[in-house]
Amino acid sequence: MAADRADLERQAGRRIPAPRTAPPRDRTRLPHLAACLTLWALSSCVAVGVPSERNGSGGARATVAPPPALDVVTAPRGDRPDAEITRLKAFPDQPGAVLRTAWLLQETGAWGEARTLLNGLLFGGGADSPDVEALARYIRARGYEHEGDVERASRDRDEALELVR
Repeated sequence: MAADRADLERQAGRRIPAPRTAPPRDRTRLPHLAACLTLWALSSCVAVGVPSERNGSGGARATVAPPPALDVVTAPRGDRPDAEITRLKAFPDQPGAVLRTAWLLQETGAWGEARTLLNGLLFGGGADSPDVEALARYIRARGYEHEGDVERASRDRDEALELVR
């Protein structure tokens, strides 16, 4: 093979570049795969709904999101939590998205913004099930504990515990 290559180079009067080989496997794709799987799991919490009764205008059926799962809401943050927060804020009417957004905001240090979101969910009518309210109170209790308000944190945790019993 080397002799054939040398003959070809002599005939062409120039050096012929070596054939390209596939680059070595890039191990930086693993975090991207993990992030995609996390977003896929999160989308099942946020975007899937079951049909409910028809709205008053006779139009399409409204959707009611299933209760969010604790392991989805509290999953570890990825490499780009800000991007995930931005995407989740597009679903303000989905309790799972609001809970995950609040969790990520706490993880990134935006405790006040997380509490505002959770208060809106709790007192704005978004917590349509005891599971959602319990998760919201648990996450809000983390924020109170972080701020040093142990009494409020304890009260929220107790209320969350009562809701899931």
